[in-house]
Amino acid sequence: EVDDYIAEFVVEGNNERAFISMNTQNIVRLEVDDGNGIQVIDIDSGKPFAIVLPLNVGNICFYDTNGNVVEYLRQQL
Repeated sequence: EVDDYIAEFVVEGNNERAFISMNTQNIVRLEVDDGNGIQVIDIDSGKPFAIVLPLNVGNICFYDTNGNVVEYLRQQL
């Protein structure tokens, strides 16, 4: 299921979300904008990844090796 896209999993009642991908999109970084600044998390474009963040962390953008924004799909658990 996570072969072709980034899946965001949110478990009802929890204050966290998990992003999981086999990284076929060649994601290289995640930027988190909390309104006060941007935190950059580097990702190895050749490897799958899983990242857990708080629900209220701010705006999240994933970028591929060409600098394009890559969308993620929310999955409710």
